[in-house]
Amino acid sequence: VGRFLRRFKIDELPQLINVLRGEMTLVGPRPELPQYVEKFCDAYEPILQLRPGITHRASILYHDEEEILAAVPDPERFYVEEIMPCKLRLYARDLDRDGFRQDVLTILQTLACVARISTETRSRPQLTTRQPVPLEPGRTTVLAARQAVAGGRVTVI
Repeated sequence: VGRFLRRFKIDELPQLINVLRGEMTLVGPRPELPQYVEKFCDAYEPILQLRPGITHRASILYHDEEEILAAVPDPERFYVEEIMPCKLRLYARDLDRDGFRQDVLTILQTLACVARISTETRSRPQLTTRQPVPLEPGRTTVLAARQAVAGGRVTVI
């Protein structure tokens, strides 16, 4: 049950209660583990001033983060060196963002992404191994990981 909820991002729905309480917003930076906040302390400082959100452009971009990390030889290092800096740049843009219009667009993009994941999951064969996939040198690492996970096909958001 947990795997199903996580795959379709339904596990985020209970956070709506936090939105109603005013502790979170629908769109905003996702909460991060303290160990990563500490590694990027200076960059994270202004982002911590924003209320966390249920979804964000970074969430949409990295909707397949678990699969990407499973496809690389050193997931921790890859997260810290590739994924986290990109997320921080996207979160930093929210410090001066447009507001309501951008939030509506992000919510619609999130719903489209969840619908696409649902469709892809039914048609994509499940990986039978969690062994890291070697990445070709000289290619963009996130793109290469996505190609490995998707069997050579890339989903661009």
